[in-house]
Amino acid sequence: MKRGLSAKLRGRVAIVGQGESGEHGKLPHKSAFQLHAESARNALADAGLTVQDVDAVFSAGLWMGSETAEYMGIRPRYLDGTQIGGCSFIAHVQHAAAAIDAGIVDVALITHGESG
Repeated sequence: MKRGLSAKLRGRVAIVGQGESGEHGKLPHKSAFQLHAESARNALADAGLTVQDVDAVFSAGLWMGSETAEYMGIRPRYLDGTQIGGCSFIAHVQHAAAAIDAGIVDVALITHGESG
């Protein structure tokens, strides 16, 4: 029986932090970048990490990983801006887990932010 990526990585890769922005809904006073950064910083704090610990950024939507990383002051070794609609961020989790397992990166940050 063929095992999926999730089964192969179980116990080898972990999600150690999560975060949301402080506000939700239509937020005309906050840019998408601000929401990406706010939720990302909250996730890093939840994990006990800082932007200096991040070596990979995964992001999609209006902003790609490179713009998000630059806005947050992160100098990643790896970027992923895969855009496949509403499930982009599920793919990012898989891509990040595979990159960590392969030894390409140690800390991957996956961000999303938009202000309706």
